[in-house]
Amino acid sequence: MLFQKKGKHYKWITCFMVSIFMMLSLFGCSKNTNLDTYENNGLADDNQKIEIVAVNFPAYDFARAVAGDKAEITMLISPGNDVHSYEPTPQDMITIGNCDLFIYTGGESDVYIEEILDSFSEKDFATLKMMDYVTVYEEETVEGMQVRGHSHDHSSNVPAYEDEETHVEEDMHEEEPTHAEEDSHKEEDFHAEEDAHGEEDSHAEEDAYAEEHVHEHEESHEHEEESDHDHEHEEYDEHVWTSPQNAIKIITGIEEAIANLDYENAEYYKQNAQAYIAQLQELHKKFEELFVHNTDSAIFVGDRFPFLYFAKEYGITYYAVFPSCNGESEPSAKTMAFFIEEAREYQTKTIFYLELSNDKTARAAAEAIGAATCELHSGHNVTKEDFEGGVTYVDILKRNYHALREAF
Repeated sequence: MLFQKKGKHYKWITCFMVSIFMMLSLFGCSKNTNLDTYENNGLADDNQKIEIVAVNFPAYDFARAVAGDKAEITMLISPGNDVHSYEPTPQDMITIGNCDLFIYTGGESDVYIEEILDSFSEKDFATLKMMDYVTVYEEETVEGMQVRGHSHDHSSNVPAYEDEETHVEEDMHEEEPTHAEEDSHKEEDFHAEEDAHGEEDSHAEEDAYAEEHVHEHEESHEHEEESDHDHEHEEYDEHVWTSPQNAIKIITGIEEAIANLDYENAEYYKQNAQAYIAQLQELHKKFEELFVHNTDSAIFVGDRFPFLYFAKEYGITYYAVFPSCNGESEPSAKTMAFFIEEAREYQTKTIFYLELSNDKTARAAAEAIGAATCELHSGHNVTKEDFEGGVTYVDILKRNYHALREAF
């Protein structure tokens, strides 16, 4: 997730896009010149490298694994930075405009990217949205999670933190449709009396009107199931890469996209992808074995929980203080009490926290039950030291495997 709230930055993004569009027009020649070096989707110069831009670390690492030394790959989010506070710079826009392949996640937090891509009058580069290659799940909230400020409805098991005035306002809004329905019934009765003396054409018009509104009502329910609707992006968890099986699907898509840009080296990209996928399949088997022998266990994350796809993949029971995209940083006393009590009941030995985050909540919970703390890495971004050291997504999964094995 790149932005915590779309609305907060929407006005800034609009102005930003306009200014960037003007700037890009000044640099448009450089991209066209670069495209002239391509012939029939092949590189005219053997030393020519594909230019790939990736928004976050998973996209960067997958592209690096496939392309090898035949591409220049740029990661927009700087290593060590919080991905949730990232804001694109003018130079980022120029970099995107001059690339051959742009890889991003998709979802509600990438809506601004879609708008930026649409702002290019002539988009001379390919794009790949990782969420298009996997089955996506709605953001999930388990019992005990703090959801203040969250936009989704949840079960009654989840503690609510809105004040009484909020509930009063909601009750008032819920009553309004009731009055509207009464007025509607009265008006229908009135028209029914008139129509009784009218012609059949009048009835036909009313039937058409009613059918139209029934259709609209049905569409409003189907609307929630449309994953590509702009207003429904926020319904889906965007951390799709946390499942090794999803990563394999995304890597396969990236391999195809790169091969389309440089077909003469397609076999090279295919071999690289297969080698990386083999490592992921091996880790997948290890995770399966680990969790099949610990079905009565649960993992506890004293932080946000961006591991939904990982949890779904292996049938993991989990508890966390916040959902994956929650902007809160301090859990309430009620949330902490529930979290600690559940961890105590499960006799958990480890409370996890996320990379590049404050482990204060995890430490507090661990101290309360005499447990240890450990990092569980989502792979969203890495430290500067890891980045410079060439750490990979596979390396991160191996760390997580050892951490989880010790926790059980």
